[in-house]
Amino acid sequence: MRVQRIGPLLVLLTLFPLAISPGYGQESGDSAARQLFLSGRQSSVVGGFGGAKGAPGEPPARPAAPAAPKPTNLGLGYTLLLRVDRDNFVHASSKRIFKNGEAIRLLVESSSDGYLYVFHKEGGGPARMIFPSWKVEQGKNRILAHIPLPVPAGAELVFGDNPGTETLTLLVLLRPIEGLPTGEGLRGKNNITIPDELFQRLSKPTQLRKDERVPEGTPANDDGKSGRSPGIKLRTYDEAPDYIVLNHDPIETRLVVAVQVTHK
Repeated sequence: MRVQRIGPLLVLLTLFPLAISPGYGQESGDSAARQLFLSGRQSSVVGGFGGAKGAPGEPPARPAAPAAPKPTNLGLGYTLLLRVDRDNFVHASSKRIFKNGEAIRLLVESSSDGYLYVFHKEGGGPARMIFPSWKVEQGKNRILAHIPLPVPAGAELVFGDNPGTETLTLLVLLRPIEGLPTGEGLRGKNNITIPDELFQRLSKPTQLRKDERVPEGTPANDDGKSGRSPGIKLRTYDEAPDYIVLNHDPIETRLVVAVQVTHK
């Protein structure tokens, strides 16, 4: 898999439209975990400070109900998006068998402010850090609660010619990892190889609650952002991620999820 950057003036990858039948191909898991994750989003404020006033001669309207408590368990939501032509993406299941030359992107949402790392591993090869990257926000990897982040931003991950299974490991922590470069330390560096011993420690799984609801083949809006605008905090009624994972342990300060994708 390689990272392919798409710019407004130069298109480096062109795919023919794919025949994909929309529908909820994957739906299973822990719906309570999904509700807990989404409860951390902003809620609409009704009536303003102190509640809305009623019409003359009428009692004042009741104040808005208090917002739901924010989840304490660290959680992560993500949506896998498949590029079908120059300007359009569709929702895709990680269980789908992809084709060589197809391109994907992840849209990631954390339940808490923290730091995001994404590692790529192809077959038995070494793990490489594909995010943070100097090409994206000059290597910054701070992720804010319920503000969606496309990975890679402005680019896609393109499947190469060799069939196989590849793993994208998403790691969210409340503190950055000591010893891994970010920011200026990534200038001029791409896809840094991670020593096996360090990767084994970083990718050690956390016990997770999971829920998945994938509308396979459904178009994603706004050039792969799936109706969610990066940089803007989501509200409870905004579209939810296709996949949601939540740590079982409320005091666990790291969350690890491995996304395996197969292509032929």
